[in-house]
Amino acid sequence: MKIRFLGTSYGAPAPGRHQQSLLLETDAGNAYLVDAGAPVLDILAGEGYDFGRLKAIFITHLHGDHMNGLADILNLAAYFGIRCGIWLSEQRGIDAFEAYCRMQTPGWTGAHTPFFRIEEGAFYDDGVLKVRSVQTAHMKAPCFGFLLEADASSVYVTGDLSPSLEDFPAFLDTVPVGMVVTECAHFSPEALYERIRRTRCACAAVIHVMPPSRYEALAALAGDMPMPVLLPEDGDVYEIR
Repeated sequence: MKIRFLGTSYGAPAPGRHQQSLLLETDAGNAYLVDAGAPVLDILAGEGYDFGRLKAIFITHLHGDHMNGLADILNLAAYFGIRCGIWLSEQRGIDAFEAYCRMQTPGWTGAHTPFFRIEEGAFYDDGVLKVRSVQTAHMKAPCFGFLLEADASSVYVTGDLSPSLEDFPAFLDTVPVGMVVTECAHFSPEALYERIRRTRCACAAVIHVMPPSRYEALAALAGDMPMPVLLPEDGDVYEIR
């Protein structure tokens, strides 16, 4: 399984960094988006991406920097031949996007891009990818992190977390995963690294860093970590083992 970091910025786009979006690609050729920050469609369309590979989109929570690109995907789904399910954390998000689709396309039925509400626990399995959600305390409304498993490998995407890091999932301390993708906008690099240190991840990738000056501390402290720590930029691709 490969992960491509399409957008690695924090709550707003920054020079050289788009809003958060991750593309997972499996050995079977299937592709999945975790979050759809803008301008995810422009990025993929600009390279002539085969949207027929896209099987599902999973949105961690309903903050704009994680879903602003979803409107473009829905508006141009028919044009680009996008046919995939879209999983959202709240019913009000489903209602809003369905209303948007009906406004853009009278007679829209949702047959090609149906919406589903994420429930905590195992919620997706298409025979290639399995996804399990873990609720976080980033905001009062529902928001999630995802454990994604395919090709005998796994990645855990934390989504945004609470400043206390109490919602960083405890199971990562005992269950090995190939990569943990997490953020550093709501706590210090030192606090984040102390929490990651206790996990059994093969490597960690830190994105969604705010303020950007924190990258200096993240890089300086990475050498003391017991596993490799990546600081991906937009466009970086990694193989998850």
